[in-house]
Amino acid sequence: MSGQLGFSESGLLDNMGTMVIAGVGIIMAFGLLMGFRVLSVRYPKVQGLKVSLERKLKYNSILRFMIQSYLKFSLLGFSTISQARSQYEAVISLGLISFCILYPIWVLRYMRKNFNPANQADWDISFGALSLNLDPAKPRSYLYTVFFLLRRFTLALTLILLPSCPFAQLTTQLLTSLALILYLMKAQPFTTLTLNLLEIFNEATLLFTCLCSFQFSQTAYRPDSDTIGWLLISATSLNVFANFALIVKQMLQTAYTLIKTKLQQRFMVKAQKYAMPVQNVATEVKAWKSENIAQNAITEERKELQMVKERQRNIQQQLKQLLEQSTLYGGSKSLSVDQSHLQ
Repeated sequence: MSGQLGFSESGLLDNMGTMVIAGVGIIMAFGLLMGFRVLSVRYPKVQGLKVSLERKLKYNSILRFMIQSYLKFSLLGFSTISQARSQYEAVISLGLISFCILYPIWVLRYMRKNFNPANQADWDISFGALSLNLDPAKPRSYLYTVFFLLRRFTLALTLILLPSCPFAQLTTQLLTSLALILYLMKAQPFTTLTLNLLEIFNEATLLFTCLCSFQFSQTAYRPDSDTIGWLLISATSLNVFANFALIVKQMLQTAYTLIKTKLQQRFMVKAQKYAMPVQNVATEVKAWKSENIAQNAITEERKELQMVKERQRNIQQQLKQLLEQSTLYGGSKSLSVDQSHLQ
């Protein structure tokens, strides 16, 4: 059975292949991180490199590796435990099976407790690989990751325990797809409606594929097998095209948003550059108007003073004329007036 699944019978480490290399790489990366931590104590300039490397490696790399390799871990554990050539391989296989059982349980408990909008920033840095595009505001969104793992565990279990019963394998996957579609329609765990609809479409395609594959679960040839084969090809092509179109759409939207932001920034810089002279001119005009108002006020006051002085001169001249006339006609006593008083 291991040969049919792509595994050789040479040994567990040979079957693990690139997973061993990935594990060694992760261990080396964490060793490098520990070295940066020691150096950052003596050399503060290394602090930036340490923080950047810590954000990239802090659990996210390990969690992403575990999720991507979970199906292979499950197949390796179940296929090797029955044909282990040494006690060492049996212990490792038992450890893999224990990991495959406990990992979804840990994900369920940990995400239910910590995946919420309050600490989303810290969560994305350390555990974002568990919740890609999931909405923390939705109460049951974390269950999608658990379903993701359980489906692969169920697939590995049926492939190993029921190798000669494709009908049971397809039935299990059919029920899993139905349950996941109902969950997606009820919970809508993703951040956008487009992602929710796309995931429902993907599950519907997988459900249709399972239904069509029942035709090939029998050993006898049936005339409509060719037609069903073309249906499978059409459904798969449609699914690939839809996902590719969505990726292109998102890339175009991202590029459009980036270009729009850059143009707006340039426009704002130019507007600020040309707004400075306008503001200076407005300030100068305002100051000039204030100065003119002050000068006009002073001019008006001077005019009023001149008018008052002119009136005083006219009154003095009129008094002098009256005094002269009174002297000529002998009425100086009757017309004697205190000139200073009148002034």
